[in-house]
Amino acid sequence: MALHYIPDLIYDGELAGIGELINNLLLKMGSLERGQIIEVIFNDPSARENLQAWCSVQNFTILDKKDFGSTSYYFIKKY
Repeated sequence: MALHYIPDLIYDGELAGIGELINNLLLKMGSLERGQIIEVIFNDPSARENLQAWCSVQNFTILDKKDFGSTSYYFIKKY
């Protein structure tokens, strides 16, 4: 059985590089309450590893991630 997450907020980073993606994501995460989930969509394959490391440092949990070609969908929970 596959898990499905219903995000409280969706952030489409489109073609943003990792720097812009993280800056915008930090602002978006600030509007969430503890326990809420954001879905992050981005098209920069090089951002995948950096986003995982950033979440670890910020103490956010990546609940699920799906990569389809160069497009990634991450479900991140704020703690």
